[in-house]
Amino acid sequence: MTSRPSVDPAAQTWRCLCCGALYVAPPPARARLPHVCTTLRDPATGLRRYRVGARDETLVQDRIGARPHLTDPGLGRILVAHGDALTAADAAQLAALQAAPAIGPSPFPDPPIDWPADPPMPADNG
Repeated sequence: MTSRPSVDPAAQTWRCLCCGALYVAPPPARARLPHVCTTLRDPATGLRRYRVGARDETLVQDRIGARPHLTDPGLGRILVAHGDALTAADAAQLAALQAAPAIGPSPFPDPPIDWPADPPMPADNG
């Protein structure tokens, strides 16, 4: 018997406006993988390059004491389903989600990150 990761009751199904990926955020517990748009291979050079408007939901903190934020919100994302619509979806349901209109505004505004900023460190006078 395999255990499935528990799904956050606040989880929603999103579609990235840059790469079109479908993902659930917040992700299941124990799977804290943020959405990051994939790179593209340039056919002329064979090198990988970032998409224009790529989204990177990795959290960063630019300075000590500052609140964390997304690395790059890119073109944004849209809400396509309330709850986790991906875990048990079949191919037809995934295709329907890919074509689904936005629920609410497009792009959907990113909520504030519920993660307290690190306290400022005392100056090293040593």
